[in-house]
Amino acid sequence: MKERTVYFDIDGLLTDSKKLASIHKAALLPLVGAPESDFSSAVDDYYRNRKRTEFDPVDFTALLSDRFAVGQEVLLAVYEDSEPYKEAFYNDAFFAFENISKLGNEMGAYSEAANPEHQMRKIAIPGATKFMEKGSILILANKTTPESIALVGNGIVVDDKVEVVEAVKTLTKEGAIPILVDREGNKSASGVEEIGDLTELPDLVKKL
Repeated sequence: MKERTVYFDIDGLLTDSKKLASIHKAALLPLVGAPESDFSSAVDDYYRNRKRTEFDPVDFTALLSDRFAVGQEVLLAVYEDSEPYKEAFYNDAFFAFENISKLGNEMGAYSEAANPEHQMRKIAIPGATKFMEKGSILILANKTTPESIALVGNGIVVDDKVEVVEAVKTLTKEGAIPILVDREGNKSASGVEEIGDLTELPDLVKKL
C-alpha cells in the first residue's frame, strides 16, 4: 500500500510569516520615504477588505506607489530578493523533510494565497520544493472547501491553523488526516493530532 502524501501549509508553518513581513517592511520604509505611522496606515487600508491570506505584493506595491509617489518596480524588487525567504524559513522544516523522505512518504504543499507565484517563492527559494512532488503542490484560493479538501485524498495535512485542520477532519471523504502544529502552545482542535513543532512530525507520520 502506498504511503500517505504529507501536505504542508506554508504561511506560519514552513515560513515565519511575521518575520518575513517585518523584513519586507524594513526594506520598504526607506524606499517610500514616509514615517512608519503613514506606512502602517497604508497597510491597514490595504487589508481593510482583505484577509491576510489575500496578500498580493503586486497590489500592495501599487497602493504604496500611488500613495507615496514611488516607482512600483522599485518596491516590487523588495519581494524578489531571495534572502528574506531563506531567513524566515523555519529550520525544523528540513528535519521533517529529510526524515519523512526516509519513511517513503511523498510530500507536497497545501496552501492558500491570492498570488500563487509569490507563494511558490516562499518554498522554492529556501529549497523546500526539492522534497515535494510537483503535482502535490496545491496553492488554492480557499483550502477549507470540500472541493479543495478532496484534492488531498487520504493524505496527511499539516497546518498551524485550527480552522483548517477542523475543516479537513470534518469534510474529508477519503480519510485525510489533519495534524495541528502549535508552536506557541495556545491552540487546540478537538479530535486532531497535535504537535509542538515539525521535529515531532516524522515519528507521528510513521505511526499513521
